[in-house]
Amino acid sequence: MKKIKLLAFAFVAFLFAGIMSVSAIHIDELYDGSNLKAEKQDDGSYLLTLTGDAALDLIIQNGEVATLDLNGHTLTNYLQPTPADPKHPAPCEAIKVENGATLTIIDSSNGKGVVTQVKESSYSVITNLGTLNIKAGTFKTDLDFYVIRNEANMTIFGGNFISTSNKTSLVGNIQYEDKNVTPRLTVSGGNFEANQNALKNYENSIVNITGGEFTSKDAFALDNSGYASVTGGELTSVNNSAIRFQIDSTKDNESSLKINGATLNSKEGISDLTIYDNALDEDVTNDYNVNLDDQGNVVIEEKQEDVTTGVVTTTTQAVEENPNTADNVGLYVILALVGLGVVGITTKSLIKHH
Repeated sequence: MKKIKLLAFAFVAFLFAGIMSVSAIHIDELYDGSNLKAEKQDDGSYLLTLTGDAALDLIIQNGEVATLDLNGHTLTNYLQPTPADPKHPAPCEAIKVENGATLTIIDSSNGKGVVTQVKESSYSVITNLGTLNIKAGTFKTDLDFYVIRNEANMTIFGGNFISTSNKTSLVGNIQYEDKNVTPRLTVSGGNFEANQNALKNYENSIVNITGGEFTSKDAFALDNSGYASVTGGELTSVNNSAIRFQIDSTKDNESSLKINGATLNSKEGISDLTIYDNALDEDVTNDYNVNLDDQGNVVIEEKQEDVTTGVVTTTTQAVEENPNTADNVGLYVILALVGLGVVGITTKSLIKHH
């Protein structure tokens, strides 16, 4: 695995298995063969520019601030030969932002730049543990891993995000490595296309959607188990509800969902909002009444026993199996809010049919 470590003075590449040894070089020097140019800016940050297609494990470390210009080229993750088993390289992300680091991704080629991964990968294309801002570029995978796994602070202003996986969400906003850090994801633009969830927001995680286009073929544009606010953008599910709100009827005051001003598009005959109770392990959409409160949130109240409910016809979402980066429900207990103001409503109707 090649690691471009943005240290205060130098970055170092390691190639294991006794093949070769590379000494450290200064960060403002061209890394031979990396197709990555590093320029130190007046404010102490670094501008990294791809000068050609590259296979790297780009790691931004604590205290480092950098801007990566894809410059119309493709960045793919690198496989690291290991002394113990050189025939089976260890995978890594294409980009990892560590705690205390900041990375902004741009593309001066007007969106022709790509960040993706090789077929042997077993991690997300990008993992963020620090601060990550994405303004342009295409980010994609054909594997069963997130394109982006956010565990800290992330803002998406634009770009194209694509996953063809039938098991794993496109973007995962998840508290995992550090339980003291609340993942926060803000999306103001961009195009998100997935077979499964376009965006999965886990328990103890916060997402704010003010813009962008989210499309899921078989699952949900937004699958929320934490705290979500949707005040803009367009959320579409071709074969399901636009949004799923996961609750736990045994717990209170631990998650919320607000939808106010967004456009929701769902499969004809299916409500825009599906409510799923993890305690019961079933869809309970028709077991609840949905009402607006004074702030525009929606209060869900369980219906009385004498209220006849029908069967909700929704497409069952495939179980996601990805021990490192996927939406493995068995690994994460999903918190929810029942009977309180937890959902906002679109400017159209909260539950409509198309």
